[in-house]
Amino acid sequence: MRALARHRPGTSLLEVIVAVTIMFAAVVAISGLVDLATGQAREIRDRSVAVQKCQSKMAEVVAGAVPLSDNSGTFDEDPEWEWSITAVPADAVNLYNVTVTVRRAGAAENAPSVTLSQIVLDPTARGSTQDTPETTATTPTDSGTGTSGTTTPTTGNTNQTGR
Repeated sequence: MRALARHRPGTSLLEVIVAVTIMFAAVVAISGLVDLATGQAREIRDRSVAVQKCQSKMAEVVAGAVPLSDNSGTFDEDPEWEWSITAVPADAVNLYNVTVTVRRAGAAENAPSVTLSQIVLDPTARGSTQDTPETTATTPTDSGTGTSGTTTPTTGNTNQTGR
């Protein structure tokens, strides 16, 4: 029995190999999860950027900065992204069903994209704050005859007194 006890105080080579194999498998699994999480974070960031760019382009269409017609291009400030606009006349006059789509430039057709649709009033029909209203000159038609008096406002009513 003493001979058996002398050989047992350390770990065997087989136990070390099993422990290293388990640790290696855990590191490989964790590395794969980190890669997966990084890819998903990148996709979420890209989708968020695409949503912001899509909303921005729709605001340009509503404001009249971009023509209300089928159109496409890349963003001046970020040419990695491309946009396309489809404008279809709606049932009512001067209303259009506008669809804006944004995706990464050069991406495959099945690559994720963001699409925003909205009914838009034609900006040319609406006018602008820069438009100046037409004014017509009016001349008073007071001929000097008539009644004179004082006006006293009372709770929304106007009373004229005197002759």
